Amino acid sequence: MVSNRVPTAAALAPDGGGTESVGGLVSALRSSLTQTGGLWLGWSGRAAPNRTRERGPRIAETAGAVELATIDLTAEEADLFYSNFSNRTAWPLLHGFI
Repeated sequence: MVSNRVPTAAALAPDGGGTESVGGLVSALRSSLTQTGGLWLGWSGRAAPNRTRERGPRIAETAGAVELATIDLTAEEADLFYSNFSNRTAWPLLHGFI
C-alpha cells in the first residue's frame, strides 16, 4: 500500500486505537490489510533538511502483520507533493465525483 501518509500502528487496531481519528483510507483498508499483512509506505510527516541515502524508506512501526515504512521529504518536496499535488490536485479530483 502506498499513500501520502502512513497511519500509526494504533490506528490499524481493530477498534482504531480509540485515541485518534483515522481517515477513510485507513477505515476502508484496516480489515483486509491486517488479515493479509503487507507493507504500507508513505511520507513520515517530517521535513528533512536534505535528501541522502540514509533518509530512504525505513520501517517505522509494525502492526501485527503490517509493516509501516516511512520516508522523510525535504521541505520543498513536502510543499510540492503534500500541499500542492495531494491537497490541491489529487484530493479534489478523487473526491469531487458524485
